[in-house]
Amino acid sequence: MKKKSHIVLFVLAVLTFAGCADVKTDPATDTYLSELLESKNFFKLRTELECAQSKLSEDRLLFYKANVEHVFNHCQLSNQYISRLFDRHK
Repeated sequence: MKKKSHIVLFVLAVLTFAGCADVKTDPATDTYLSELLESKNFFKLRTELECAQSKLSEDRLLFYKANVEHVFNHCQLSNQYISRLFDRHK
């Protein structure tokens, strides 16, 4: 029984550290989303952002989310994303 609990603890530790790994931004995805933002194609940006979350680092994800929420007049949520961006990525 003791060996089983050690295995469970080990698996939990590995999963915890794997979840904390920094996600690197895929340059092609970032360029595509940036082009959508610059061309003011906000509906497409919102849709594509949902699909691309796993391909963006936290700072890029917060940046795009803040912009999308601002455009769709969700100012409080946009401000929360901006605050998190500034707090975590100084």
